[in-house]
Amino acid sequence: MNKDVLPHHEEYEQGILGAVLVEPGLYERVGAALNFTDFYTEKHQIVWSAMDSMRRDSVPIDLVTVRDRLADTGALERVGGASYLTYMTQIAHMPANLMYYVATVKEDSRQRDIWFTSENGLTGNDIVELVCPGGKLGEESRFDVSPDQIFIITEIDPRPDYQVSVNNIGAKFCTINAEDTSPKQLEITDREYELCRERLITGCGLDTRPIPTLSEWGLIAMAGVLGIIGLLAIRRRKATA
Repeated sequence: MNKDVLPHHEEYEQGILGAVLVEPGLYERVGAALNFTDFYTEKHQIVWSAMDSMRRDSVPIDLVTVRDRLADTGALERVGGASYLTYMTQIAHMPANLMYYVATVKEDSRQRDIWFTSENGLTGNDIVELVCPGGKLGEESRFDVSPDQIFIITEIDPRPDYQVSVNNIGAKFCTINAEDTSPKQLEITDREYELCRERLITGCGLDTRPIPTLSEWGLIAMAGVLGIIGLLAIRRRKATA
């Protein structure tokens, strides 16, 4: 899946982590709103997880101690080394504006997870993996993509189908149906609808190119005939030259 389409603000995440490294007392305010899964970038998740574990262990949080904790757990190079931690302190957000950036990162996280959560606990990521495991639909699976809907019927048991659609009064929904559950439907916003479409298209590798209409097929056929006529004319001229 192409994760670049998902909502995130990398510079906000960097500034939040940098602020806590510079002013460890900010950890409580940030930690009350965010957990490591709210960070989009893996290395930011690792850094925040290290801070969490240090807090639980009553280890002071600062640039040096976080660096040492990451080194001790073999994760320092995964986050870009000590130089990346230092860089984040240099672009740290000011405490007065910090909670704005925290709120934005939290909203990004909510948007990434909001595709659909049914009563049986399936999230949008779960559904994509269910209907197209490994990012591919099965050979006998069927799907329809149009501006108003994406509809997928899979070949796997219990043969769930998943749909993101606009009804006749403009309301937008994500829906999942499976043989072992009752249909679940969630009304979503315009932005969530677009994100849900992106998730299905990229996560399932759907071909969104429109199928030519009959008139378009006629134009294609005519172009082919004209091309053949033109080629024959060129050959005839060469033969008579």
